[in-house]
Amino acid sequence: MIRKLVCWLTLIVCPASLMAADSGAAMLHTNGKTWVNGSLAPASAAVFSGDMVQTEGGSAANINSNGSSVAVLPGSLIKFESGSLGLNHGSVAVATSKKLTAHAGKVTVTPASDNWTEFQVSENDGKVMIMARKGDVTVQDESGSSTISAGQQTTRFSSHKDSNRGGGAAPAGGGGVLDSPIVIGIGGAAAGALITWALIQGGKPFSPSAP
Repeated sequence: MIRKLVCWLTLIVCPASLMAADSGAAMLHTNGKTWVNGSLAPASAAVFSGDMVQTEGGSAANINSNGSSVAVLPGSLIKFESGSLGLNHGSVAVATSKKLTAHAGKVTVTPASDNWTEFQVSENDGKVMIMARKGDVTVQDESGSSTISAGQQTTRFSSHKDSNRGGGAAPAGGGGVLDSPIVIGIGGAAAGALITWALIQGGKPFSPSAP
């Protein structure tokens, strides 16, 4: 209750854009059941560096920060950080002009340039799938680094996920990412609709005509 009160007072006193720029906070918009640090989140709330965000199967969420938007797809658990995010399991779609980095275990995905970049990362039991949608991304793991061009995808494997868990996380109910029929066939219309919804919440289309 105290956390929710602080979030609402912050939103009233400070515009969301200024809050995000000054404190590293971001706005969370939910579509279905979403938890923040183990507590059920409202339709809109502020999230801060170190917060754990989890979506139930069949639900999705959007995290909108300065210059970046992250669609958290059904059955996913992530750790939000200022300038990066850690994917514990599930799938995220990232759209960024700030080189927002995504980590899944020991696999790191980084936009190759400062241009508007869109990519998707999925993790299940150490299997990490990366898809570059718009712009190139650099993928680095224990074996080295490589560049994935727009329209291409690759798979990496990582047996270490402790770096994404963080302290204080209380995972809520809901199956893993591959348990959700919405996420199976991630490039399908249903998943695309969820990504579009989530990124619209951030105020910018998924495929803008210009950065």
